[in-house]
Amino acid sequence: MPSLGGLFQLADCVATDSSLEESRIITLDHAQQAAAWCDFLEAHAHRVYSCAISPELRAAHELARHLRAGNLPSPFTTRAVYLKGWAGLDTPDRVRAALELLEEAAWVCQLPAERAAKGGRPSEIWMVNPKVGAK
Repeated sequence: MPSLGGLFQLADCVATDSSLEESRIITLDHAQQAAAWCDFLEAHAHRVYSCAISPELRAAHELARHLRAGNLPSPFTTRAVYLKGWAGLDTPDRVRAALELLEEAAWVCQLPAERAAKGGRPSEIWMVNPKVGAK
């Protein structure tokens, strides 16, 4: 950003036939122009690079957002997440992939599975790290 401010000031000096000796300090106006240009470029970079983010990572970000907002109790099941139908988290496999990424980042941990009294497949139960809610 400072380099851009200097370039903007240099361009204005050349355009107005001002002396380069007088413009050794970057003005506030040129610094603001440079900051605005950086914001513009950053927005475009996010759009360009967002397609490079894997669906699993995007799903993990979405689940992390919901965990931080307190939209799930602790503990919760994998089934409870995909039944909500949140973006990228609408199938058991997508939810599991997101939970695995969040487990690696210590956002959640899987509790030992217990069989239901009637039998059947054990539920996948997850505990949210208490530090997740702290902002």
